[in-house]
Amino acid sequence: MIIEESIAQGSDEWRALKLGVISASGCARLVSPTGKVRTGDMPITYRRELLAERLLGASIVGRGAEGSYWTDRGVQTEPQARAWFAMHTGLTGRQVGFVWRDKGRQVGCSPDWLLEDGSPAEVKAPAPWTHLGYLLDGTVPDAYIAQVHFQIWCCGAAHGWFVSFFPALPGLCLKVERDEKWITAIETAVADCRVAMAEEYAKVEAMGVGDARAMGVASHALETNWSGPSIKDQA
Repeated sequence: MIIEESIAQGSDEWRALKLGVISASGCARLVSPTGKVRTGDMPITYRRELLAERLLGASIVGRGAEGSYWTDRGVQTEPQARAWFAMHTGLTGRQVGFVWRDKGRQVGCSPDWLLEDGSPAEVKAPAPWTHLGYLLDGTVPDAYIAQVHFQIWCCGAAHGWFVSFFPALPGLCLKVERDEKWITAIETAVADCRVAMAEEYAKVEAMGVGDARAMGVASHALETNWSGPSIKDQA
């Protein structure tokens, strides 16, 4: 585990660091909520989004990808959520920019909080109705379960956390133990993705992608407002 301490999540430097990197936020497109390696269009599309970033040297998320009111509010409320988590559990941690799985720097994650024992915490401050759904279900939501297990694997931790918070409502704090079945599925999916990416990268390079860069084709492609398909769209 290699920790990037000085880079702020959401910054331009952070975005540049993550270009073409398999990360926890994309794990749900490689592994299903039941811990099965995905097949079909979803992992292929994710892989090719990363491939495009590597070839173009820039993020494929366009200018039309701004967040909603509740997304922005969640970012602003996250410090309160972390404070509630610390008070509720008695645990302390710190914010980090990025955590690399290993020296290869091809795989990593951006936990919302990294605790003193090295365990990652995924901290959410969603819209009130979304938070109530999480609270009443009492389990890690399908949209985040793969991400939490990926972070546990990436950090080499014995467990991780999922936290959901909304002011004036009860909070949700779930400890997720390391599960070797999940770890095996993640390792398999990541390995498959890396091999396929390397093969496709070589094919495109052989077609003369350097010439396309020189002609400004890459820059033109990034002027679009494309923000990528969601997991829901591809389910």
